[in-house]
Amino acid sequence: MAETDVAAGFVAGKTDNDKNDGQHNQDGSWVDGFDDGLRKRVEKFKTPADLAKAYVEVETDRSRIIEAQRVDLPDSPEGYELSTVAFPEGLDRSKEADAEFKAFVHSVKLTKDQAKGLHEWAMKRATGGIVAAREATRKQTEQDESFLRTAWGQSFDGNQAAVDKVIQHGGDKFVERMNSGPGKDPIIRAGLYAISKLFADETLVSGRVEPRKEKAESREGFVFDTSKSPELSSGRR
Repeated sequence: MAETDVAAGFVAGKTDNDKNDGQHNQDGSWVDGFDDGLRKRVEKFKTPADLAKAYVEVETDRSRIIEAQRVDLPDSPEGYELSTVAFPEGLDRSKEADAEFKAFVHSVKLTKDQAKGLHEWAMKRATGGIVAAREATRKQTEQDESFLRTAWGQSFDGNQAAVDKVIQHGGDKFVERMNSGPGKDPIIRAGLYAISKLFADETLVSGRVEPRKEKAESREGFVFDTSKSPELSSGRR
């Protein structure tokens, strides 16, 4: 016998222990006929009337909750109002992401307050992660700078200028990528400086490498070597 069935029976006035115009035993003997599991759940009530009263209160509260949820549940995703958590500098709020979130919370039937609270929690988590990542990058950049300054010593400014010249000759996209972070890596900068030493200063400035002097070639691509021709070496034709 379920606990709610027992209580419902009491509410309706249909109990097996009704005696003397509804006067029930006060010593708890009214639960003697129940199995052990049910008795342990209802023996805290001194009389069936106490149990019936508790049952009515639970049913009333449940009805109020259901009604409140029904009223607070939008008919469509557009009926939700999301939180206004501020985004980190340089980032814009995504209308597509907001629309996807509204569609999701509507599909799982969250109330307006539930949806707004969940959105606020998620956005604070996301923005907090972005801020933390930016701070970690800033600290790493400072460490990289300190590492290079210590390694290069008084030659730091000159070495860095040579690195910048090499980067500039990589093209606009390469410059953009290097400036976004990789160009601050001490290993990459040290490597670029090593490359810069392979070129003359005028090459790094102009971006042009002087062509090497080659021996004259024939139209077929063969190289003439007059020392191997007796006639040409002696002046005869």
